[in-house]
Amino acid sequence: MILTSDFPLDLRLTVTSGQLFHWSEEKGKFKILQDKTVFLVRQTSSTQIKIKQTGREVNRNEIIKVLGLIPHRPEAMKRLEVDPLFSPFALAYRGLTIMRQHPYECLISFMASAVSNIPRIMQNLRDLRTQSGTPITGTQEKSFPLPEQIIEMGESGLRQIGLGYRARFIFETCTKIKKGGVQLDHWTNKSTPELTEALTGFPGVGKKIAECTALFGFGRWDAFPVDVWVKRALLTLDPKLNGMSADDLCQWGKERWGSNAGLAQQILFCAARDGEIPC
Repeated sequence: MILTSDFPLDLRLTVTSGQLFHWSEEKGKFKILQDKTVFLVRQTSSTQIKIKQTGREVNRNEIIKVLGLIPHRPEAMKRLEVDPLFSPFALAYRGLTIMRQHPYECLISFMASAVSNIPRIMQNLRDLRTQSGTPITGTQEKSFPLPEQIIEMGESGLRQIGLGYRARFIFETCTKIKKGGVQLDHWTNKSTPELTEALTGFPGVGKKIAECTALFGFGRWDAFPVDVWVKRALLTLDPKLNGMSADDLCQWGKERWGSNAGLAQQILFCAARDGEIPC
């Protein structure tokens, strides 16, 4: 399958930007795992993407969402580029977009990311799939484990793959999802504030993880997760924000950028991490 983007996409920047943990690179192609599907994605030009999928077949519209090639993305970037806060480094991230993940996988993945780093997170989640996932037809990969598979693994099993204190929260969250018959993909009718509030009802899920799940798992571009990099970036760019808590900065970002807040957040994260913002 070949998809054409309405904007100059930077696939490498997007995939490696810290929003997604279930990927690997092979000879210039990115292997992306989601649900029961393995996507092999290669960028052939600034606006053209070639995709091969194995396992559960996903339709064209869903793949467009997964890769963040959604119609409102070009306008969102245009609005951010004229913001004086972004003008010094906006060009470097013009090809960045927000990918869409499976809500449940996204929630558990960001729970596993707490107080960790990207290589370790990816290894922890790779081990989780290897230990408890289901083989994906036609590949050597395994799917992300269902709640019942994680429950069967147990808290001790989660600790054995290096999840540490996160193991208890992940185990308890999966137990709550399974026992309560919770289907996160049915929460799409909730407003973003309702959604983030509901997500914080899971054990160990605070504001940041809820905002990450809303943004990357539900496609809520008005979400604004604030981690240490985003906080440093904001305080460097606008010293008047010094003294504000992460929750206050989250609200500030939403008020400033509205429906484009999620993209703004991801640019700030990357710019701070890459040294474009000297913080």
